[in-house]
Amino acid sequence: MVPRFVRGVASTNFEAEPVPLASSLLILRLMKTTPHEPALQKDPDNWKTGDEPMTAAQRSYLETLATETGEPVEDDLTKAEASKRIDELRQESPRLSENRTLGDNSVE
Repeated sequence: MVPRFVRGVASTNFEAEPVPLASSLLILRLMKTTPHEPALQKDPDNWKTGDEPMTAAQRSYLETLATETGEPVEDDLTKAEASKRIDELRQESPRLSENRTLGDNSVE
């Protein structure tokens, strides 16, 4: 028996109806971003830690994207600069580009 949490208090009352799976999936689907509805996201220039060196995860992802696109990547980017560069390279990536036609998985 798994306790339920109602208003922050654990309860074993299972009479309340859970949220249907379909409703949960619909909510998650609506939360996804699309090219027409960008995510609510702070501008990297306004990040409190944006001037710190890029993270290891950012560096790794940039290296992957650079390999895919054939574009160079600077080694001394800040977190904010790396974020912007990631966005740029994602648009150019044949694997991730929003401009790629559906079903076209060919690599040139």
